[in-house]
Amino acid sequence: MNNSIYIEKRLEKRLEKIVERFETPDDNPFMKSGFLTHHVSFDYPEKGWRDIHIIKSVNNVKRFTITWIRFVANKYMLPFYLTFALLPWRFKIKILDKMLAEYCSVADYYLHLYEHKYYLNPRYYSPLTLELMNIINIILIEIGISADTSKRFSFIFVSLIEYDRAYYPRVEDLFSETTKEKMLENPKKEIEKLMQLFIERDFQRVTLQERFYSFAKLVIYALYLPRFKRAFKKAFINSKFENLQFDDADRYHVREKGSYNWFGMTEQERNKKWPPQQHTLIEVLYDDLNDLKVAEIFGDQV
Repeated sequence: MNNSIYIEKRLEKRLEKIVERFETPDDNPFMKSGFLTHHVSFDYPEKGWRDIHIIKSVNNVKRFTITWIRFVANKYMLPFYLTFALLPWRFKIKILDKMLAEYCSVADYYLHLYEHKYYLNPRYYSPLTLELMNIINIILIEIGISADTSKRFSFIFVSLIEYDRAYYPRVEDLFSETTKEKMLENPKKEIEKLMQLFIERDFQRVTLQERFYSFAKLVIYALYLPRFKRAFKKAFINSKFENLQFDDADRYHVREKGSYNWFGMTEQERNKKWPPQQHTLIEVLYDDLNDLKVAEIFGDQV
């Protein structure tokens, strides 16, 4: 049965980078936070840590988060929000706190499936997600959400970005197209501008466009509330905005990636400015459970 068509269809070959070494604040006293992976033949280390088990659990949380965001951002919810707006603030916050706490409970169910054995301590998270965690935490606390719920929700939410290589660089790309001053001056207008840029640049992944836009609509709706707007501005005033943007290493790792116009440039324009480098990669054969079966090194592969 090992030679059956069924078994063969479950096998998949991938070209992957070869890990040379890892670097953390434990190894490098000059690192305040983060987890860097150095790969053979690459000029810069890559931020973040990848493990198939954590990716699976995070993907489960991501699926129901996306569904939840689509529901609450639906235009047919507007009558509910108009009624909700008439409630005293203390009741609004109790409802919102309870909703976020229940969300965290469901998320924790998936995150505990692997008993956190595969999760990094927050001190090993990347600058982008640590900064977003701080921003979200400040906003929630300032509008009246409990400290415990704020901390749990902000950690869970940024974990969806930390462990997702599609979301992470796209968030950085958008923040790199704006400034702290612009986000503070007219946040609704700036977010709308960034979403338009995102739609133009992520020209192949319509589903991802819808996800980003649904979340952006939620933030824009919330900005009509004076208390949320004040909390939003306080969070960004106290942020280290450069942590939300590309650095040289990030630019290096995304410039050869296709299916997205990084920096507002097409793949052809980027290849002309930065000719593709030759890299030593490894061809890995996986089965449907992502168990490694065969590995073979290929030198000078693009």
